[in-house]
Amino acid sequence: MAEGDRPPEPDAVAASGPRGAALAAITRAQANLEQAVAELDKLPALSTGSLGLAAHALNNFLTVSLGVVELLQERLGDHADPQVRAWLQGLAHSNTLMAHTVGQLMSSTVRTPTALRIDDVDLARLVDRVCAYYERAASFKSIQLAFSAAADVPTIRTDAVLVAAILDNLLSNAIKYSPGGARVWVDVRRAGDGASCSVRDEGPGLSEEQRTRLFTPYYTTKRGGTGLGLAIVQGIVSDHGGRVEVASAPGQGTSFTLFLPGPAKQG
Repeated sequence: MAEGDRPPEPDAVAASGPRGAALAAITRAQANLEQAVAELDKLPALSTGSLGLAAHALNNFLTVSLGVVELLQERLGDHADPQVRAWLQGLAHSNTLMAHTVGQLMSSTVRTPTALRIDDVDLARLVDRVCAYYERAASFKSIQLAFSAAADVPTIRTDAVLVAAILDNLLSNAIKYSPGGARVWVDVRRAGDGASCSVRDEGPGLSEEQRTRLFTPYYTTKRGGTGLGLAIVQGIVSDHGGRVEVASAPGQGTSFTLFLPGPAKQG
C-alpha cells in the first residue's frame, strides 16, 4: 500500500450500509490484532503452567476469530474493491500466524514437537503475500519495502504456515529496527535445488557478540523482548533441513537469509 493510502476511518466506512459496517469491523479487528501482537513483546516471563493456560484460552478465542474471518471471506472474498480483498487476506494471515504461535506455546508446555504439514509451496508467491501484509506497517514509518523474485525459483516442499511465521518474524524486526524513511529489501532466489529468501534492512546493525548469541534462547537486544523469536526461527528452519545466515555490522544494517532445501534433501 502506498504511503497515505490508508484504510478509511471505521465510522466513515460504516455509513455506506451493511457491507460498509462489515468493512469497518474488518478495519477494527485488524487494528486490534496488530495492537495485541505488539503487546506480546512487553509481557513478563511466565511459568510453564501460566503459559499453558494462556495458550489454551487464546486458542478458544482464535477458533471464533478464524470462523468469523472465513465467513467474511465467503461473503466479501470477491469484492470489487481490491483494498477490501487485501484487508481480508491480511486478517486471514494474522489469524493464521497467531494460531501458529499459540500452537507453539501449547506444544512447548506439554513438551511435544511441532508436526510439519508438508506441501508444494511457491515460495516467491508466499513471500510476496507476507510483504503485502507488511506494507501498511512500513508505510507508517515511510519505509520503502522492496520485493523481488528470480524467475527460476523452484517449487519447494515445506510447511507454508511455518515459513510464513519465519518471514513474519524477520520482516517485523526489519521494519521495527529501521529508522523512518529507510528501505527494506526482500529477495527470493534459487539456491542449488532449493530456494533462499533474504531480508535486508538499514537498521543499527549488530556487533560480533550480538551476532554470535542471536539465536540463543532468551537472549535479546531489545528492552522488554523475550529472546525467543529468532531461536524459534532457527528451530523451525532446522526442522525443514535448512539454515539461516546473518550478516551485520554496527551502523550497516542487518541481512538474514533463509535457505530451504529442495525436495530430495528434506527429511
